[in-house]
Amino acid sequence: MATNIVEVDEFTTNVVTMEDGDPRDAASVLQATQPLANRAKYLRGRVIGAATTYLYLPAMIDATLANFVWTNTWGTGGIGTSNRIAYAQNNTGTPNHIYVPLGGLPKAGAKISQVRAFFYPVTGHGSLPTQPTLSLLAQPIDGGAPSTIATRQHNAASVPAYETDEVITMVAEDSLPYTITDVETYWIKFEGESGGAAVPGLALFRLDVTVTP
Repeated sequence: MATNIVEVDEFTTNVVTMEDGDPRDAASVLQATQPLANRAKYLRGRVIGAATTYLYLPAMIDATLANFVWTNTWGTGGIGTSNRIAYAQNNTGTPNHIYVPLGGLPKAGAKISQVRAFFYPVTGHGSLPTQPTLSLLAQPIDGGAPSTIATRQHNAASVPAYETDEVITMVAEDSLPYTITDVETYWIKFEGESGGAAVPGLALFRLDVTVTP
């Protein structure tokens, strides 16, 4: 009688096919189908269970979406000698933020599990400014007001620690993962430094979002 093949989570090395003269029985068929079933289970587990990271670089961001206090710069002016293309904060007043739409995300049901912003403050701070904040927003496609899914503020403890390449990472403790739906679009909001100790020139040079099944 018919029976289900029990797949094994391994990429079986050899797939053995039948030859003329082999017995016409289930064992002859199974020697070919079992390795293929094993491989299918192995590969599906690696694809379905894999996290994917989506990059959003300044060159990919429409400059018209940037707040007027941001300029697209190269080389110096807030990014030191690193020679990275970045959005550089040229004003520390209000507003001092940039919104980035998250295009290319997978279909509903996948989960946003991590969001990161990589930035580079300039030197010359006499004391710590109000440090940058990273937020993940959901915008209903029917035009409703956006809501904040998760947010995290950078928290360097000293000026020397702050004036280096920095990253803000939002993870589980920041209300992630968040399940993607068909009725929302998603945005990152990055707020630059501010306050009396702020120094113009902070540069945002990479955003990335990690999505899991």
